[in-house]
Amino acid sequence: MNAQGVGIRDIRGWACLFVLALAACQVDRGKEITSTRPYADRIGAKYSVVIDDLYAYGVYESLNDRRVSYIELVPLNIAGPEFAFRRKVPRGQVIRILSAWRRFPLLDRSVYYLVAVENPDLPQGIPVELQLDRGNEGIGGELNPAVYKRLPKEN
Repeated sequence: MNAQGVGIRDIRGWACLFVLALAACQVDRGKEITSTRPYADRIGAKYSVVIDDLYAYGVYESLNDRRVSYIELVPLNIAGPEFAFRRKVPRGQVIRILSAWRRFPLLDRSVYYLVAVENPDLPQGIPVELQLDRGNEGIGGELNPAVYKRLPKEN
């Protein structure tokens, strides 16, 4: 902790909430980068969740109308008014990458995958996103192997 009693974890927590609040205000999906390497190599890949602490957050499009714009998968327990709900994603749940997007073109760390969750306990018809930050990111567009295990391709 520093002299003011604010720890690094406090600062990181507020920074995560700020980034999520900005994302919640962003209605535009961003620019599709599905055909761009290294993300193109991940399209269609399936992953199994290997931790107990992965959460699906329903993110409001706007705090005024309270309509869920998308669902985001995050391996952190976070809270804020921009979330309609939080549900645990069970260990063993299978996730398939559908496409890759860059929400804020000027920021390199703004890449997310649009994913499909097999047999979800989530509202239907709402896109599910997996941003490559806040613990989801691996190396070179891959998902974090401590959170997701890539499954072999099916023939």
